[in-house]
Amino acid sequence: MYKKLLIIAAMFIIVRLLIILAYKDTYYYYGMVSSQFAIAEAAYHGHWFSQDKMLVTAVRKEALKNNRYIPIEDWKDYQGSGNYTTFPAQDLPGFGYLIAFTSKYFSHKLTSKYAFAVQIILELISVLIFIYCISLVLGARIAFLSGLIYVLSYPFIWPIASQPMRDIFVMAIYSFCIAAFFIFSRKNDTFSYLTAYFLVAMSSVLLWVRPFGYYFFFMISPLIFFIRNKSALSRLMFFIIVIISPVLIFGYQFKQFNVKHYGVADTHFLGRTLWEGMGNVKDNPYGFVLDDGALVPWVKNFYKKDVEYSSPEMNKVLGDYALKVIREDPVFYFRTIIVRCKAILKCPLHLIYTTPLPQVTLEKSGLSLMEYMKQYPKDFVYSVFNGLAGIIFFYLGLIFAFLMFISLKDIRLKLVILVSPLLYTLTAQILIHFEPRFLATGAWVLIVPFAWYIDKMLYSKKRI
Repeated sequence: MYKKLLIIAAMFIIVRLLIILAYKDTYYYYGMVSSQFAIAEAAYHGHWFSQDKMLVTAVRKEALKNNRYIPIEDWKDYQGSGNYTTFPAQDLPGFGYLIAFTSKYFSHKLTSKYAFAVQIILELISVLIFIYCISLVLGARIAFLSGLIYVLSYPFIWPIASQPMRDIFVMAIYSFCIAAFFIFSRKNDTFSYLTAYFLVAMSSVLLWVRPFGYYFFFMISPLIFFIRNKSALSRLMFFIIVIISPVLIFGYQFKQFNVKHYGVADTHFLGRTLWEGMGNVKDNPYGFVLDDGALVPWVKNFYKKDVEYSSPEMNKVLGDYALKVIREDPVFYFRTIIVRCKAILKCPLHLIYTTPLPQVTLEKSGLSLMEYMKQYPKDFVYSVFNGLAGIIFFYLGLIFAFLMFISLKDIRLKLVILVSPLLYTLTAQILIHFEPRFLATGAWVLIVPFAWYIDKMLYSKKRI
């Protein structure tokens, strides 16, 4: 199996390099990335837990004005105030600090390329660990096939993995935790137990880069008690470790972090996500809007309070209001869930940002579909392919997963653990807010049922 892992690693690196070259000039500028760049710029110059708000504003205006991605290497060309203040409460410093540290120790200037290299290496490690876990459950052949599917299809399903982006770190949170489960279930020696605990701890540390997977630990931990070959005491101890590690390493420390920098224990960042997610029902009577730009104006209009974007106060007002509406009108909240489910079914993994080949998207062209097809045929074909790739991967993956669970009754618990990231991301997005980029951080595990079904078909033909 180790030779197969080396082959997958080599292919991963080759494909990733090619995709990086293809996407190097792609327009992609998402607010969370610029916020992390702001944190990195401040930390690089010795200002921790801060940002230069004037500099951030100048860069964002330029990006929106010219519809282009502005790398952190070019931030030096924009005017800042030199006055550093606490960064917004929606952010965590992990990725920004990674950029700052790698810039300081591997370069003589502020750059994201070394942090990006760490991101890619961590993604590779996560994939290899997960593939090895597959081999423990379904064998080396299916594991190897899973790796091939990931390497060859993933760049087309979620190309933003090919740019500096912290969402990809969620993969490691899932993979490390899953690996800890399998180590615990299969081994009895002290070293193996320590390795499992270390993986859970490292998974918890990565929450400081992207906390999206925080509740994953709580969802997956009860599965420990279904592992039959362990004593009740050992299962209980491991259960406590799986729960306590993220709480102590992230949860409690995050609370103290908020108290120190924002003056409150809870910045309610889930509240703003819920408020915005409930805006998926258009023309709703409660004022919810599915738009980041609507958050501050709504708070100002309805509560007559002057607040800053993603401040704890803004987040709390939005969260309290959203929960109030849910209590008073649960039918409306159920409607938002239905609309969210429809959105997931319609476009589960479709890339919502500009891809490398299309220079003009249908939305920005202002043309009808037929006119767009005639004027930009290559752009149209690539856009359709890109959209269909995600839809086919998602739907066929679910179908194959269903067939796999029916066929492999004796190892269903292990299969649940393998696909648990998808179950978690679906649950979180159905109840709160849906974005394809978040679903992709869990949907990639569908490589397991894909590989199982392909292997089943190939093996059946050979027998005939």
